Amino acid sequence: MDSQDLNKKRDVVIVCGLDVLKECKDAVNDGNERVVLVVPGPYREYAEKHCDIPIATTPYELVEILAGYPSPAPMKAAFGAGEHCGFKESQLEEINASIKKTLERIAANKGTNGAFADLWQHNAKENLGQIQALQKNLMDEGIQWHTDKKPMVVVGAGPSLDSTIDQLKEIRDKVCIAAVSHAMNALETIGITPDYCMVLDAQDVQWHFNSLSAGTIRGTTALLGATTHPSLYHLPFKDIIPFNGNQVGVVDWIDEYLDEPLHPLVAGGNVLTSLVKLGTDWKLPKICLIGADCAFTAGKVYADITIDGGTRITLNEERNQFQYSKGSKELQKLHQQKQHALKTIPAINGGTVPSCQQFYIYHAYLEYIAKQHPGSLYQCSESGAYINLATHCSLTEAINS
Repeated sequence: MDSQDLNKKRDVVIVCGLDVLKECKDAVNDGNERVVLVVPGPYREYAEKHCDIPIATTPYELVEILAGYPSPAPMKAAFGAGEHCGFKESQLEEINASIKKTLERIAANKGTNGAFADLWQHNAKENLGQIQALQKNLMDEGIQWHTDKKPMVVVGAGPSLDSTIDQLKEIRDKVCIAAVSHAMNALETIGITPDYCMVLDAQDVQWHFNSLSAGTIRGTTALLGATTHPSLYHLPFKDIIPFNGNQVGVVDWIDEYLDEPLHPLVAGGNVLTSLVKLGTDWKLPKICLIGADCAFTAGKVYADITIDGGTRITLNEERNQFQYSKGSKELQKLHQQKQHALKTIPAINGGTVPSCQQFYIYHAYLEYIAKQHPGSLYQCSESGAYINLATHCSLTEAINS
C-alpha cells in the first residue's frame, strides 16, 4: 500500500483485516484524516472496540463511506490488506474494483460540482419557499407501493424505448410508473400518464413539458431535486415532492429551515439511476428498466418518440471521439458542439455498443445496484447496455413472472 501521493486531508487510506490495526493507527498518527478499516462481518464488533475510525464489512458499506465524505471529495485511495485479513483473493479484488468505480463516479461528480456549484446554490435559495410550503417526505410516498408489492417501471429516454414502450399498455394497472422528464411526451403519445416524473436539472428544462397536455401534467406527481430550476416548482403538477439529489454537504443547509430533513437520493446525479435508487429505498419487489440503453444504440441519443428524438452522434473514429448533432436548439445549446470521448460497454445482444463517460458511470451504478439487491433489477430495454447480475427479459415477462 503506497500512501505517499495522497492528500492527507482529502484522500483515503483503506486497510483490510484485523491483523493490520496497527497500520490503521499509524496512518491516523501520520496525519491522514480519512482512514477506513474493512473487515469481515463477524469481526465488526471486535474492530469497533479497538479503533475509532469508520468500519466497513462489505463493498457496499465501503462505497457508502467513500461517497459520503463532504467536500473536498476524495480523488485517490491507498488500498492494502493484511496477510490474514479474512477475505478471499476474489473478495479483495471486488473491494478494490468497488473503490476504483466509486472514485471514477466522484471524479465525474467533481467536474459537475465545479460547473454548477453557484447555480445549485442559487436555485436552492429560490426554491426554499416552495419546499417549505410542501413539507413532503419522499419515503412516505413509497408506503402505498411497498404495501401493495407493486413493481416499479423506470422509463428512460434511450433509443430502445421506441420498441418497448407499447408493452406498458399491457401492464399499466399492475405497476408504478416513474419516468425521466425526457420521456414524458413519449408516454403521452401512447396514452399513459406516469405516476411520477423526476427532474434534477439545474438548467431550465421546461421544453420537456411545453408540448404536454394539461391533463398529463395535472395527472403526474413531480419528484423535484432541491436544486432543480425554480420554474418547475411552479408547473401545475398533481403534486410536487422535493428531495435532496446533491452530494453530501452541497445544499444540506436547507434542512435547517424544514420540519424534517429532505430525503437524500444521491445516485450519480442522473434521474434514471436516482429513480432506481428510489425503488430500492422504497423496498419494491422489482425495478424494471425500459429505455435504459446507457448507450448510443444505432447512433441515436434518445428514442425517436421522445422530445429530442432527432438527436444523433457523429463519430470521429480516428480520435475515438463523438459530437452531438441535430436535436432541439435547447439541447444543442447545452452540448455546445464539443467533442466528447467515446467509450464502449457490453451490449445486451452481444458485442459492444458505443457509449460515453457519463453513460459508463450510470451503467456501473446500475450494476452496483443489481449486485447489492439480488433479483430486484430487470433490464427490459431489449437493446443497449447489458447489466451484469440484472435479469434480462421483456417488460411483459418481468411483470407477469
